[in-house]
Amino acid sequence: MSRDLYALKGKKAVRCENVKAWGQWVKVADRVVARTAGRGIDVSTVFLALDHRHGKGKHLLFETMTFSTGGEEDCERCSTWDEAETQHRQMCEKHFDISGVLIIWNEGRM
Repeated sequence: MSRDLYALKGKKAVRCENVKAWGQWVKVADRVVARTAGRGIDVSTVFLALDHRHGKGKHLLFETMTFSTGGEEDCERCSTWDEAETQHRQMCEKHFDISGVLIIWNEGRM
């Protein structure tokens, strides 16, 4: 299990081999990459500290989620801090217009 545990050193994710040390790090670590809130929606990007990959592929260590008062949620995962910053910006662009108003995309409708 310890192969799936990660900590941050600066903005770099590093694998933890010691579960106890990992647990202590998680208790005090600031894992927030970015948070944007306004008009009934929050966009939150965090370091998960656990690899959420299923099967083969890149490690999924960061997550961007939206939470809204209307119950709509969106979620994306990625591998690096830089990808997480880009993902957060893209999620904000997807859900907010320039004045911070929530845009609800409905494919196939104008």
